[in-house]
Amino acid sequence: MRHLALITCLLVLSFTLLVLSDVGVSNADDAAVLPKGKWRLQVDTNYFLPITKRYNKNGDVEDAAKDFNTNLTNQLLGLQAICSPVNGACTPTDTLGRSLVTFRYDIKYVNTQVAYGLTDRLSLGTNIPYWFQTTNVTANVDSSTATLCRGAGSLIPIAKCGGAFTTPISANDVQALLVLKSFKKVETWSDDHLADMEVGGKYQYYKAENFRAAFTGGVRLPTGELRDPANLVARNFGREAWALLFRFHQDLVLNQKSGVTKDLGIPEPGSILFNTTFRYDWNLPDKADLQVCDVNNPLCSGRDTNVHRKVGDVVEGEISAKYGLPKNFSLAGLYKYGHKFKDHYGGDKALTYGLLSNQSNYNEHIYIFSIGYDTIPLYAEGSFPVPMQVLISYRNRFDGDNNQLVGQYIGLTLSVYF
Repeated sequence: MRHLALITCLLVLSFTLLVLSDVGVSNADDAAVLPKGKWRLQVDTNYFLPITKRYNKNGDVEDAAKDFNTNLTNQLLGLQAICSPVNGACTPTDTLGRSLVTFRYDIKYVNTQVAYGLTDRLSLGTNIPYWFQTTNVTANVDSSTATLCRGAGSLIPIAKCGGAFTTPISANDVQALLVLKSFKKVETWSDDHLADMEVGGKYQYYKAENFRAAFTGGVRLPTGELRDPANLVARNFGREAWALLFRFHQDLVLNQKSGVTKDLGIPEPGSILFNTTFRYDWNLPDKADLQVCDVNNPLCSGRDTNVHRKVGDVVEGEISAKYGLPKNFSLAGLYKYGHKFKDHYGGDKALTYGLLSNQSNYNEHIYIFSIGYDTIPLYAEGSFPVPMQVLISYRNRFDGDNNQLVGQYIGLTLSVYF
């Protein structure tokens, strides 16, 4: 409640003092604001190409399901209580075999941004992101190295292999064991949900002939949700934590005459807009329902519904350029570096909460190429009925670490002014 009261005050302040930064959308950020009394409705739809790889802690590419491909030992699965001694005592290293699991993530998200020019220097806005996520799963077991088998007649008890009534463990048997341990089956999962919304404002505090600068302040709301800890293949729809957002934007505009297109950050033929943007996300402490185990050991049984956590803050630096082409087209390129600091966890149970911090920090490197078309000059001369922009983008996270996905997407952005 203490943090809720603080955030409420800051939210009101952000609306009255500080347009919302385009965090997570496909087009580059800039220091432009809307003219007084004008609205912009912007919809970004981003389609990720199928994802099967991730970056490990050393930055090397590996299979996204690597942690699920493991030796299914007695100790890992906690089978001692159901292991029959009929063919000899079960040891911690006895195994059901090796799991063979693959993941393919299919992801799409739609971000709707509504912004309003309160003055010619101050715009207010909100981002409303909605995610569609699927984890396509294949799960099998290689029992060629198994020393534990299914017992006579049922999965319980299991026993040392070699007895008259034992048979090799199947993938369905392992799934049943996971259910006994209060996990859901490792199978294809799909869901869609609202992600973490953002609200705030951008104030253009400096404007000259060829240079302008702006500051964005805002709040991220915990409207997304974390995955069910019992579902090992589900994905988060947000961090489910309040955050304060700070952005600093700087534009250098060359070879463009004054007018509405220059003010909105739309380059004319032969003109160019350089931008640098620096971001800081300050995540506030909260509590969450989490599985308490190392990130590379998804099968651990520790769970706490009231984990105290401080999600690591995020800092990003971005540089981009837009170049105006004839017939109202434009090209853009962007590079972004992001760093997330390590999380911190604690709780009241006899659990090793520090494990949750392992690999919770990360680095990422992203580039985006875009081609855009806008009708604002045509609207100004009366030859097109609606002032709008269309942008097609390609984004690639080409380097990273600590379980960041090797992800690419194709983005389509439509902006309408009224």
